[in-house]
Amino acid sequence: LFSCKMSTGQENISPDLLTANNRIIYSCRMFVATIAGAAAGTLGLTGLQGLLYYVFTSAIVSLLFLLKMRFSIQSHFSSHSPIWTEGVFQGLLSFVLFWTLLYDIVHIYS
Repeated sequence: LFSCKMSTGQENISPDLLTANNRIIYSCRMFVATIAGAAAGTLGLTGLQGLLYYVFTSAIVSLLFLLKMRFSIQSHFSSHSPIWTEGVFQGLLSFVLFWTLLYDIVHIYS
């Protein structure tokens, strides 16, 4: 992740770096959602268990980003919300796609 604050100590935030940080979070969340969906399908999780598994993995991704930023969200983003919400619903769609695909392949067609 890139620090978006100007080096002169001003409170200005670079929009290009802010956009790059949002893209990084979005890409990582999509990748993890795909892998988590495949794992949930392979493990045979169904219903609420699978949904809770997605919420858990999404929270882990957010916490790992917080650790990477050393909990200084304000120097990387203009607010706290992107770290928790960027790409969550798009990731959910990818999660469900791979969850059902792998569940069908492993548990129904075998």
